[in-house]
Amino acid sequence: METVVGRPLADDCPLHKFQCGEDLIDQWAKKKALVGHSRFKARVMTFHAGEDPEPLGLYSLTLVLESEKEIRKTRDVTRWTRDGLFPALHLEYLGVCRKAQGQGLGTFMMMDVIAGFRQIAEKAGVPILTLRPLNPQLTPYYEKRNFICYGVSGGMMMSNETAIRLTDGGEP
Repeated sequence: METVVGRPLADDCPLHKFQCGEDLIDQWAKKKALVGHSRFKARVMTFHAGEDPEPLGLYSLTLVLESEKEIRKTRDVTRWTRDGLFPALHLEYLGVCRKAQGQGLGTFMMMDVIAGFRQIAEKAGVPILTLRPLNPQLTPYYEKRNFICYGVSGGMMMSNETAIRLTDGGEP
């Protein structure tokens, strides 16, 4: 595979061609990704082989407020809360097109997410990165990358301390 380049979603990116095999992600990419990105509801990064305009992969991040009640059973979060809530960076979607699957691009993009989270955590004090796997079979993948399960909704999270350790070369 050529050198993969990540960049913010561009207006002319041909997302209508994107197919990762997960209908929820494919439909979101085709119908909602550009609108959400343009309105700053979320920020979408696309990954390309060199200058090829067709994306091999993409992800979407947004800020959310998490409830202390949802996470408290997992770890002490009171140091981060205000009025029972705390900010989190949420990974909404991450998808790799079918032709690029199985080549490490998903892991490469996840490390980009974690590195970006570290920067946001250090600059804005965001304590947690969250995600919700599309299906239970993906949970072990995220656990290998130091996400832990929390709450009853199937959510997973990573602390800013873990992201810093991983991006400093610590073991996954």
